[in-house]
Amino acid sequence: HSSSEGFLKCLKAPEDKVIIGSDISSLEPHVLAHFSRDAGYLKIYHKEAAPNCIYLYLAALSPIHGSLFEGVYDPNLGGREAVKAAKEQFADIRQRYKVCVLALAYEGTYVALGRMFRKFGMSVPEEELHKLVKLFKATFPGLPQFRDRLQWEWRQNNGYVITGRGRPQVIPRDKLDDAIAYFTQATGHDYVLRWQYHINTIRRERKIACHPYMPDRHD
Repeated sequence: HSSSEGFLKCLKAPEDKVIIGSDISSLEPHVLAHFSRDAGYLKIYHKEAAPNCIYLYLAALSPIHGSLFEGVYDPNLGGREAVKAAKEQFADIRQRYKVCVLALAYEGTYVALGRMFRKFGMSVPEEELHKLVKLFKATFPGLPQFRDRLQWEWRQNNGYVITGRGRPQVIPRDKLDDAIAYFTQATGHDYVLRWQYHINTIRRERKIACHPYMPDRHD
C-alpha cells in the first residue's frame, strides 16, 4: 500500500539532499463537494465554511457515537481548534467514520462498508453497518444522483467521463458502479499535477535546483 510505513521507508535522500513532501488536506471530499453539489458535502466544504472534517462530522451526527462529542466538537460549527481537539480525543472513532465515508461515497452498500472495515482490521456488527449506511445516505443524499449523471455521461461517450480538469477518464464496463470513485480520484490527481506544475514553474523562476521527483503518490 502506497501510504504504508514500509513503503515510505524505501524513500531515502542522498546525504547532501532532502526529500520534500506535501499533502493536500481532504482533496477528494473537496472535489466531490464541488462537482456533485451534494448539500451535505457543501455544508462542510463550501468556501465560507469554517474548517471542518467530514469524518468527525458524520461521527458527531451518529446515534451510535454522537453523544461523545458534546462539549468538544459541534459538527454544524466546526472550527480549527474544535476539529483538532476531536481528532486527538477521538482518533479511533474518526478512523471508523473515515472508512465509512470512503466506502459509502464510492460504492454505497453495507456489503462494501463491511468489506472496507475488514480490510482495516475492524470488526463491526451487521446491525451497526446498516445504521451507518442509513446515516450516510440521509446526510449526503445527492450522491446517487451524481452517480447516475456520471453513468449517463459514460453511456453518451461510449466508455468514458470527463474529469473536473477536462480530461477523458475511461471506466471499464464492469466498474461502472464505481463511477464516483473513478471521477473523484482522477480529478484529484489532475489537480495535484496542476498544482505541481505551478510549484515547478516557481522553482525554475527562482533557480532552485531539484532532482526528478515522484509527481503524485496517489492512492
